[in-house]
Amino acid sequence: MKEHLGAAEDHLPFAGEILGVILGLQIIKTMPHFTDATIFVDCQQAILELVRGESKHTALLDRFNRELYSMRPNLSRIHLVWVPGHHGVEMNRLVDKDAKDAAEGESSTTIHF
Repeated sequence: MKEHLGAAEDHLPFAGEILGVILGLQIIKTMPHFTDATIFVDCQQAILELVRGESKHTALLDRFNRELYSMRPNLSRIHLVWVPGHHGVEMNRLVDKDAKDAAEGESSTTIHF
């Protein structure tokens, strides 16, 4: 699943990382039997902005909160875990490819596993 944000100069740093978390929530939402979920993020600042609820990316923060709220009451916990460079995270290569495709203008609603 990937989504193009637009031109890089139109977005603040970490916007892609925050969008990645939002897309992760959308994937988790398709699995209603999950009660806990973990999303690995390689950007500490993105995690801090989402956890604090304070960000210059207000539209993305609002979207994150809407996604999170829409998952209640099925999902009791979401863990955001910092993993430097996603080292050791299975499927990271595929996620990185989707991120690069999205940066070049591609979007999709398909979930690939």
